[in-house]
Amino acid sequence: MSKIALVTGANRGLGRNTALSIARHGGDVIVAYRGNTAQASRLPPR
Repeated sequence: MSKIALVTGANRGLGRNTALSIARHGGDVIVAYRGNTAQASRLPPR
């Protein structure tokens, strides 16, 4: 079974680092953000 995490505020700061860390360790990540699509789109795809 795969682990899935929902990370809010994932376009910058702590939320971004958390999402990237989970992904690096093999987890699937759903990211949510309120604004700044340009920053959020720079999250690397898996």
